[in-house]
Amino acid sequence: MNYLQIKEKVADYIVRPDMLTTVIPDVVNMVLHDLEQDPEINWKHLEVKQTGTVTSSSDKITIPTRYKESKCLFLKGSNLGNRRLLLEKTSYSDLMITYPDDENAKSVPALYALSTADSSIVLRPYPDTNYDYEWITYNYSTDLSGDTDTNWFTNNAWELLVYGSLSEMQGYLLNPDLITYLPVWQGLYTRKLSKLKAVSAFEDWAGSYQRVSFKGIPQ
Repeated sequence: MNYLQIKEKVADYIVRPDMLTTVIPDVVNMVLHDLEQDPEINWKHLEVKQTGTVTSSSDKITIPTRYKESKCLFLKGSNLGNRRLLLEKTSYSDLMITYPDDENAKSVPALYALSTADSSIVLRPYPDTNYDYEWITYNYSTDLSGDTDTNWFTNNAWELLVYGSLSEMQGYLLNPDLITYLPVWQGLYTRKLSKLKAVSAFEDWAGSYQRVSFKGIPQ
């Protein structure tokens, strides 16, 4: 299923072919945004890995275009025995409070935080030498624009884009009979979205086991 076919289905359902090139394109992308901005889940197709090097003269890594969230960040260097070191994410304010000396106290980075104002993440302690990094993030998809455009949702869950768009188009439904279908479309959208979330969550745990870490009672 491509972008044009999605738009045509929506236009056919609401009998508004006149909106095929006006309102419907925006509505389909609005639904795409809603799906990917869902705070409950990060869809697997949003996952992207980038690699590079940080040096002792910089404590920042530029965030990628359409950045949503960080999943994990690893460093690797000769002084680490070429083993991966997993950095812990924290807030920018906590990072600056914990490490107030900036580049005056260089060491192996242990934490990182998002600095939106700089469009980057900041490492602390300030890197003491060169480190290769492997950073996995969740990035939003580009908007659908060309008629032949496809993405993960058009290929695997196009019905969500259709039913979601139909629900969003309620203000343009001129036929009273079509308005009665709104609860049906909304119900189908909710049911299919819940099922897709469940499948995605199950896959996250497939082949692994859950465990609880207990550090003991403070003395």
